[in-house]
Amino acid sequence: MNVAIVKAEPESPETALAEVITRAMRDYVTRELDSLRARMKVLEDLLIDLPPGPKGEKGDSGEKGLTGNNGDMGPAGEQGMAGERGEKGDPGPIGERGSSGPRGEQGEKGEKGDPGEIGIPGPSGAKGDPGERGEPGTKGEPGEPGLSIKGDMGPQGIPGIQGERGLPGEIGPAGIPGRDALQIDLLPAIDSEKSYPRGTFSQHEGGVIYSFRPTTPINGDLEKSGWAVALDGIAAIEELPSEDLRELAIQLRRTSGKTTVLKRYYPIPIYEKVWEEGRDYRRGSMVSRGGSIWHCNVDSTKLAPDAQNSDWTLCVKHGRDGRDGKNGIAGERGPEGKAGRDAVQRFS
Repeated sequence: MNVAIVKAEPESPETALAEVITRAMRDYVTRELDSLRARMKVLEDLLIDLPPGPKGEKGDSGEKGLTGNNGDMGPAGEQGMAGERGEKGDPGPIGERGSSGPRGEQGEKGEKGDPGEIGIPGPSGAKGDPGERGEPGTKGEPGEPGLSIKGDMGPQGIPGIQGERGLPGEIGPAGIPGRDALQIDLLPAIDSEKSYPRGTFSQHEGGVIYSFRPTTPINGDLEKSGWAVALDGIAAIEELPSEDLRELAIQLRRTSGKTTVLKRYYPIPIYEKVWEEGRDYRRGSMVSRGGSIWHCNVDSTKLAPDAQNSDWTLCVKHGRDGRDGKNGIAGERGPEGKAGRDAVQRFS
């Protein structure tokens, strides 16, 4: 891209002098206008407090000034204050309205004419004679017999009318009157080989049972024998054997035959000899390892006792090995034994 370098021509003395004079005149006019605005503001404040004077007559318009050829136009002056509005003049009198002329009388309405009479309808025409009957056509030849096709089964017929209600049967014998709760006898026990009537209550296996039908001898199942449990009590409490001496297991057997097992673990310290790899140890177990005794802190672990393992706690630390003792004094020689025999002499 070609860039043309234009050399600035030096400014003439007349142009520089004109710019200086213009700036000086602009500054002078600006200062005078600021001073004039300040004086006008003071005068405006004084005029506000004075009562308004009478409105003067409008003066003649001045001649329009000549416009300079090349002179700069000065800044526009501030707009003067608007004069007060003059009072509204009184309106002139309104002329009187002339009176309306009289309304003419309405003419009479003409009479309505009578309607004409309705004409008499003419008589109906006579009925024509019937035409003659045509001759019968020739009988057609009989068609070929149609194919015998079995149709689909029709829909199910409407059900028949319900038969009449039969005669009521004879009234059965009166039942045994019921008993009040206070009249119920509670047997202390039942004989498993006997039968009891319906509604029998009895104590049984720590609870209360009742017969919901005539019972049969109990064969191990109360419900099949006709008995139901009213109060499921505790029939027996049994202690179950456990491989761990710190665990207590108790089984509760109820009247209905259901069982509940309760287990309780007591972390009592028990020494279980040298620690064995792969064995599951529980809280309270104490084992030997490396000459020290360790206590298990968790309910289940197979990790080896170690100072870095929090499952175990060191109880007894292995002591230092003692020094070897001095050689003892040789003892006296024992008596000479009997002479031995060789294998040949033994079995001879």
